[in-house]
Amino acid sequence: MKISVSKILIMIYSLYIFSFVTIFCSQLTHINVLINMHMLIQRACLLILIVLMVRNVFNKRMLFWVNIIVVVLLLVFKSNNGVLDLITVFVFAFSMKRVSFDKIVKADILVKGVACALVVMLALMGVIDSQISYSSRGILRTSLGFTHANILSLIILSLCINWMYLRFYKLKWFEYIILCLVVYGLYFTTNSLTSIIGISFLLTFNLLARLVKRLNIGYIPLSVFLTLIIPTVFSLSLFLAINYSTLNPTLVALNELTTGRVSSMNSFYNQYGISLFGKPIEMISTTAAQQLGVPPQVLDNGYMRLLLRFGLIITAIFLGLYIKLSFQLLKKRKFAIVSCLSAYFVVGLMESSFYRIEYNIFLLTMVYVFTRNATYDSLEVTDEPSKKKIRISW
Repeated sequence: MKISVSKILIMIYSLYIFSFVTIFCSQLTHINVLINMHMLIQRACLLILIVLMVRNVFNKRMLFWVNIIVVVLLLVFKSNNGVLDLITVFVFAFSMKRVSFDKIVKADILVKGVACALVVMLALMGVIDSQISYSSRGILRTSLGFTHANILSLIILSLCINWMYLRFYKLKWFEYIILCLVVYGLYFTTNSLTSIIGISFLLTFNLLARLVKRLNIGYIPLSVFLTLIIPTVFSLSLFLAINYSTLNPTLVALNELTTGRVSSMNSFYNQYGISLFGKPIEMISTTAAQQLGVPPQVLDNGYMRLLLRFGLIITAIFLGLYIKLSFQLLKKRKFAIVSCLSAYFVVGLMESSFYRIEYNIFLLTMVYVFTRNATYDSLEVTDEPSKKKIRISW
């Protein structure tokens, strides 16, 4: 019998995500025993992955970039332990580089689907509470057992994007209808425009990509559009943070449309500024603000949080890697992966979770930048049965 590394890695990833969704993201996070158990599971999974990553064979080019990234992350970690989110992305990406990406996505759908259903069921049974509030548009929002309605919407967004990736060129008419119904349901349950925009963007681009493939024309404009998304959304975020003013009616209207996100970007930018290695940012969540009776201080824009919290060097490396990745994949016409990544980067305008592996599994494709003459989504460990003994194969 042979235990393949790919199966071990997928089991570790599945355990990590299941613990994250069912404990950290739900109202169960307020139970000390469970949150401590989640932290233990999280650290154990990362430790095992680090050991497997170190034992794996890196080529000289990959080893060079790994060393650079490790040094920079350690420099930032000295003053900001929030960089653990990026370290987690790095560890998962490089430790799982030989696992078929399709298999990881399928596992992610299964685990998140079961975990999400479990939390919602516990909420409907009254075992755990649901956070209920009204949006600025006057629509009732419910978290259905999660810590916040936005958390539920982000998990639903992740499930939808994963499904659209696997079915990118095979989606049937009824699947489009189901996805539209999910968008409709999100509006009247979580009322999260971020997830609605993310799903709508990917649905629109999917139809466009299928049309281009059918007509066999328009690949260059499509590729250019996708390549420019990351620099465009980052530049837009920086522009809004620097130039927001209550004297500008256009920016004021945009701030109201985004429920105060633009003004908060400007406030945090003025308070912390841009530095090479970032600074710890003090934030007060909406829930904590209600309990303390103070105004919330939340920086939802992912790019400004990345820039202010982790610094200019980390931001340049992180975004630079995915710009290069998009260029490499688009040369092979891998529109499915790049369009899903692009959907998350668009979501990053209004949510900081786009750079967290727990919500955005497509961050794993970072490792493709360091892989030559291969397509990342076809890399996997061969499972060959053996009757004599159990062994780990690399």
